[in-house]
Amino acid sequence: MSRHLLILPALLIVGACAVIARMPRVESAAAPIEGDTPEACISRLLVAEQRGGAREYLDCFTASQRATLEALWQERSQSQIVADLQSQSVGLVGCAVTDITFAGPDYARLVVERIYKDHTRRQHVALMRDRGGWQIAELDTPEHQTPPIPYGTPVFTPR
Repeated sequence: MSRHLLILPALLIVGACAVIARMPRVESAAAPIEGDTPEACISRLLVAEQRGGAREYLDCFTASQRATLEALWQERSQSQIVADLQSQSVGLVGCAVTDITFAGPDYARLVVERIYKDHTRRQHVALMRDRGGWQIAELDTPEHQTPPIPYGTPVFTPR
């Protein structure tokens, strides 16, 4: 008699497990990163370049862009990658993010201007909110501009 009392709860537990196992899974979206913005993504990119942090640099990009960069870097040593990243910051005296436009809640375009003493590199960037944070989906070739007056040149003479 006690054996029959144990079989009933065991059958109920097995049945409940079978029902739960057959239920469709609910995919949860990644939680948004608190305070993340397209500008913050660009800041992370610039810091990764200055430090030569390849992993942090790659984390600024969407999966497809990351795969492209990893394929490009495959032929290079880790020290070459670090040097390449850091070379982008050599002589940098300032940076500006301008012309931010949103084409929906998860897509933005902006312009990054890297200011050097003798030239400016202007680059259009497309970003997507992916995995809960903003990541670079497209990075155009930078346009080099030489200003008529070099950065830091006094524009008037003191009296």
